[in-house]
Amino acid sequence: MLIKKFLLSQRTIKELRKCGLSYKELSKSFNCTIKTIWNWLNKNIINTNKRGRKSKINNEVCTEIINYIEENVTVTQCDISNFLLKNFNININQSNISRKKISKKYSEKKDISLWKELFKNVDKTKLISMDECAFLMNETPRYGYSRKNKRAFIIEPGNKGKRFTLVLCVSNSIENSCIKYDLFEGSLKSPLFCNFISDIDSDKIMILDNASYHKAKIINNVKSKPELYFLPPYQPELNPTEHCFSVIKNYIRKKKPRNFESLKTYISIAIKNLCSNNKVFNMFNHCLFKN
Repeated sequence: MLIKKFLLSQRTIKELRKCGLSYKELSKSFNCTIKTIWNWLNKNIINTNKRGRKSKINNEVCTEIINYIEENVTVTQCDISNFLLKNFNININQSNISRKKISKKYSEKKDISLWKELFKNVDKTKLISMDECAFLMNETPRYGYSRKNKRAFIIEPGNKGKRFTLVLCVSNSIENSCIKYDLFEGSLKSPLFCNFISDIDSDKIMILDNASYHKAKIINNVKSKPELYFLPPYQPELNPTEHCFSVIKNYIRKKKPRNFESLKTYISIAIKNLCSNNKVFNMFNHCLFKN
């Protein structure tokens, strides 16, 4: 059927060429490129046996994928892969190279080799890391899918709502990755920070950034607190907790909580997932012990 269609098109184009139509005019009439018109006129038969592996995705499956994406524009590549495996028993692999969000590094960064030397002779199991992260009541995913030449829209509240702060302390220990965390309304202040670190063992070594309330004079009045090590300026990537927040934030944006109770529940689940499969332990190695 395909060969018959090709021969009919070839005869038609030859007759039109005799009538004086140009390659450009023929390409517009047949809705194809000028190169295709030239091939039709100069080749005797179309090659129906294409080389290479046959595609797993046919037109029917492609239509189902498009409908699935249009129902929820925030699905990920992993979700699409699971959808194909579940509904069509098609197992596909995601590309090793993909479009990514740009990660920023500060131009004021300095050499950190001396700072990392401090951790070579300490007990790695005593290392802990602490940081804080803000959450609003209009969190939504930042990426989505849609048809070509169409925007991907998602409904989100115009009112940001109240600001909540998550304070998280994680450990380099495999058995107990999460030392402590607290979620409250507003921003972190020095008295709250003092209360947070007062419950942590004094034999621990805590890594912090250079926030002003981390260095307040009131901290000296805390009787029992871990030994504090401050990050070099403009080096947030050296703090393992920063990488933990990246995982938690992505989970919260996907769940889109709109009240404090749901936010608290989803953060608890996200931290539980974070502490599985040695994820936090690997983050410490990446930040502090990787050359």
